[in-house]
Amino acid sequence: MLSVTNNYFDLSSENVSTIAIYKSNNGKTCYIAKKEDKSNFISGFILFDGPKVKVVCDVGFSPSSKTGKYIPRLAFKKILSNGEEKTTDKEYVRIEFSKSNRGANEFWKMISFLSTFKEIVDIGDFGNQFKVIDSNIYISEFKTKQEYEKVEELKKLKINNETLKKYLSDKRSKIVKKFREMLENNKNIEEYKQDFDIVQSGHEPAWHHFLKNNDWILGLNVDVRFIKDFTDEVQVGNPDTIGLGNPKTDMMGISDYTTLIELKTASTDFFT
Repeated sequence: MLSVTNNYFDLSSENVSTIAIYKSNNGKTCYIAKKEDKSNFISGFILFDGPKVKVVCDVGFSPSSKTGKYIPRLAFKKILSNGEEKTTDKEYVRIEFSKSNRGANEFWKMISFLSTFKEIVDIGDFGNQFKVIDSNIYISEFKTKQEYEKVEELKKLKINNETLKKYLSDKRSKIVKKFREMLENNKNIEEYKQDFDIVQSGHEPAWHHFLKNNDWILGLNVDVRFIKDFTDEVQVGNPDTIGLGNPKTDMMGISDYTTLIELKTASTDFFT
């Protein structure tokens, strides 16, 4: 075993149930100590004890002006076999916890210990923001959601096409596939027109028909929210006596505010 000046608690061999965090008498800070002897202060933790180097973490606390609790201040360092701290000419010393037998388990044991004293220690909103759950539980809960809820959930994740197909309904997966095919090849647009007896010339009538019947896909692309319904080909102007001044929009979203949607194909020249 290596000897160090400070009083470190060895997480690999000692039980954390024997230590606790206490407020100082003046209330300006708090400290870690043995339960059986509160005067036996713990300055930090030993995370890894190897034959040539020891990885330790100094733990201090400073009061938070917002919560009135104490924020842990952690300082990781390597101690050499001669008891000196390892330093380099660079600005930092690399410390890894990539393997369970190199301090990874002890690191998370330390974090768990600190998080059990939430009435004293301010660890932020870590516990509410992140949690580990069983994948089967997540999938079961996911399947009970509405289609639009599934889409919103999937938008938060970095997923591939195979995963998307797994969780979206078969019907909507086929619609997304059709959407991609029509974008990539004009031949598929002509086939779509034939399938639905669309006689108007050009590609825009096909896209108009497609999005009118699958308006949910608009939310995937332009993040349309809180639109109760879509109305098709609405006249939005105030015509004069000869019918001029009465433009028609492709679609209109109905909500607290009016959303006008104008459809243009990728080949449309906006700037000439």
